[in-house]
Formats: sequence, structure tokens, C-alpha cells
Amino acid sequence: AEEAYRFLQEKRPIALIVLDLSLPGSSGKELLADVRTNTWLRQVPVIILSGSDRFSDMQECRNLYVIDYVLKPGTPRQMSEFISTFRQWFDSTLAQSLLRHREH
Repeated sequence: AEEAYRFLQEKRPIALIVLDLSLPGSSGKELLADVRTNTWLRQVPVIILSGSDRFSDMQECRNLYVIDYVLKPGTPRQMSEFISTFRQWFDSTLAQSLLRHREH
């Protein structure tokens, strides 16, 4: 968690945050709340990757405007499939964003 805090404070361009709620040293929900109160990071889309299927966790994150709440895949194969799907989505979204940027 401390490393994430330091990284986010460097004000690098960030297109997306994928956040695990189980962070050593702090909760991911605390980090998410800090992201949402930080003017530099407030508009950065956040996807939660969590092992918790508790409705209260999902609702707290939705209240902090995450774009998705994904349960961690249970097996290495499922994780690999998740990463592959995520990579395709991100590449597609990035390509669309670049096209829109060129049109303006």
C-alpha cells in the first residue's frame, strides 16, 4: 500500500488503476477513497480486483465510482484468461482513445 501511495503521488500520467482490495499495510478501500479525494487522480478510472464477494465491499467501491468490480479468478488458468481479456479490452480502449484524440 505504501508503495502504491508513493507511486500515485508522483503525478505520472495514469490511464487506469487496477486495485486489489487486499493490500499489505492498508486496505484497498482506503487507497481508493484517497484516489477519489485527490484532484490529480479523481478522474482516473479504477477497476477493483478482489477476492471478496461481499455485497457491502462491492457497494462501498461502487459508491467511490469504480468502473468495475471483478472477483479474482480462482485458478491460474482463469487468471490467465482474465489477463488476456483485460489486455484485449485495454488495447481496444486505448486505440479508441487515440483515434478520438487524433480527430480533435
